Amino acid sequence: MKSLVVLFNPNTSSATTAEMVAVAHETARNWADVEGRTADFGAPIIVNPPDLDKASLAVNAFADTMAETGWPADAIVIGAFGDPGLAALRLRAPVPVVGIGESAIAEASAGGRPFSIVTTTPELETSIRRQVEGLGVRGQLRSIRLTPGVPAEVMADACRLDRELGRLISRVMAEDGANAVLVAGGPLSAAARRLDHRFALPIIDPVTTALKRLGLLLRTAH
Repeated sequence: MKSLVVLFNPNTSSATTAEMVAVAHETARNWADVEGRTADFGAPIIVNPPDLDKASLAVNAFADTMAETGWPADAIVIGAFGDPGLAALRLRAPVPVVGIGESAIAEASAGGRPFSIVTTTPELETSIRRQVEGLGVRGQLRSIRLTPGVPAEVMADACRLDRELGRLISRVMAEDGANAVLVAGGPLSAAARRLDHRFALPIIDPVTTALKRLGLLLRTAH
């Protein structure tokens, strides 16, 4: 029997939830069914610290709902790179919980590998640096590179998004000395998959790495 993984998107975009679920399904189709849930309140895209704070509240509300219904899941994924509300949810949930941010950073930095991050949200750069530091791999981070333009506009156009992220990855390869590139953002995971075959360096997408990590956790538990 397949496991049921609930992927909670702590922003209010059901389209983003569907995109992340599609990426998750590609990774986990042989061992899990992935069910997407979307926040009832908050920001449509998490682009700054206040949005991230609202996302933490949305995760707490999601946890309340899950508790009221008996935690109907075998595992949970928090689908925002900043991992809002992750620690509190992990304390409450009787099932494994992973964040896409922690999972992707762990994969990018595995074995002491130097890595760079590319993303679309300049107002979250400080938060991302703190996240990397909190996971103990600050010394391996070579750079954070940011797409130009308004994040929502860049992310709304898949061709533009791929083009801008591709330019950043090319600069990382030419200038930064990284051995992997992490594309930071749940809504960017599909773009990371599209770009992966174009570059010699590993391109890390957060949703895929989170599902791979969950697969290991669930196999270990059994």
